[in-house]
Amino acid sequence: MERRSEKRDALLENLRRRYDHPTAEAVYADMKKIYPTISLGTVYRNLGQLADSGKIIKVGSPDGKEHYDGRTEPHTHFYCERCERVFDVGVRIDAEKAEKELGAVINHASCTLRGICRACLEKENTK
Repeated sequence: MERRSEKRDALLENLRRRYDHPTAEAVYADMKKIYPTISLGTVYRNLGQLADSGKIIKVGSPDGKEHYDGRTEPHTHFYCERCERVFDVGVRIDAEKAEKELGAVINHASCTLRGICRACLEKENTK
């Protein structure tokens, strides 16, 4: 059984309140405001424990940076290849249908679409 940790609980709460899919460095910047002595290593370690326990999910990106999501229900992500932000998409993964088709049990579902986000496209079109 995992011991409770005030910092881990604060990290989890931080991720569940946001929708921007931050990197560990962005979470670290937020946590420094609450815990000035926290280290980046502590943030990485706690993010890893939360992901391993299924309380958060890691969203990999083509740039090699891990982004983190406090929403764990199956859903789709969109990765912008220009600004490197990750967005939630309203399209849902039908894990139940996939389980029936495969005759399997799905413990985790993830789908990431890649392209250029609306804001980046608008910037391009105004040039």
